[in-house]
Amino acid sequence: MYRMHWVYGQTGVTIITQKQLSENLKSVCAIWNKTTGPKPPGKEMKASTLAGYKPVTTQWVAVGMYLRKSGATQIEMTAAVGGPHLNVWRAMEKTGKAKAGTLATTAQEKRGKHFAYTVRLLGTPNK
Repeated sequence: MYRMHWVYGQTGVTIITQKQLSENLKSVCAIWNKTTGPKPPGKEMKASTLAGYKPVTTQWVAVGMYLRKSGATQIEMTAAVGGPHLNVWRAMEKTGKAKAGTLATTAQEKRGKHFAYTVRLLGTPNK
């Protein structure tokens, strides 16, 4: 029996299995190097999926990186997904919600010459 996950998105609810989620995470980890910082643990990537971001998209990786305890700088984000993806962070900052309606808080802190951006998700989706 597969463990199922509900993925809330703008077009409705999708169901994916734990196996699919693990395979998606493996493909993301294949691109990792020193400039991208620490790999987001599986729980951050799962949270990114549950927050409504489609697995293996650049937004999904970006949110997973923002959910890391240390957050992500623009340099780390650009190395991982080819761009800073601040639009995703700014949308959560402006609305206080992730894509699926999950409540979210954002923070920005100076780390050396750069800023680190973080996101914390609060609870379950509430549309």
